[in-house]
Amino acid sequence: MDSKRIRDSEISQFEQFIRELNKYFKVKSIDSIQQYYNVEKKLNFDNELDDVKNGKERFQMSQQPLEDLHDDLMKFETELENQLEENMDDFERMLLTLIDEFIQAIEAKVAICRKAEDEYYEKVSNHCFHLLDKVPLEEMGVEVTPQLREMFEDKESLTEVLADCHAGHTSSFYAKVDNIRERCQSWIKEVLLGFRNTYIEERRRTRVFEIHHFMETQWDKLNSTKLSRSPSAK
Repeated sequence: MDSKRIRDSEISQFEQFIRELNKYFKVKSIDSIQQYYNVEKKLNFDNELDDVKNGKERFQMSQQPLEDLHDDLMKFETELENQLEENMDDFERMLLTLIDEFIQAIEAKVAICRKAEDEYYEKVSNHCFHLLDKVPLEEMGVEVTPQLREMFEDKESLTEVLADCHAGHTSSFYAKVDNIRERCQSWIKEVLLGFRNTYIEERRRTRVFEIHHFMETQWDKLNSTKLSRSPSAK
């Protein structure tokens, strides 16, 4: 339970960090857009005062700020993606470390079980061999089944049956560890793939589309202003 609580806490903290990182770069993008709007507003105001400037001149004056805005937005996107990749790598290493520690803890407990199984096997073997040597099968006070009779037929048969039981118990311990390890590997693969798809791949596609759509809208506005101020439009 402690391992799960720690993993859940780390995942929650990472998700919160991702949200804060996105928020930080969103604010930077909004600031750049607002600065562009301020420049555009000033150019519009200056052009209203200066009738000499035509649409072409205004377009040329507004073109550079708009190109700068596009560069800023894409730069922020690149910076954000680089930071996301770096932190995703750190997050992956942290999860792998937690999983390794969890598996090691399981293996330590299995080692205790294995030791107890060895001790139990030794005690049961001694007891059974004592019965084989000292007590006739019919006097053991239990139902003499064909399996029991075969088991206590001789020392070799008894040794084989006890060894098979011991090997089966030991094998079940290791099979359990292997099962837990496989489930952990499947879990961490699913978590990391989901995070990369959501916070990097899907976010990148969505954000780049938003930037391109926004810039197309601004260019359309600028082009329409150029046409409206051209001599042929008057």
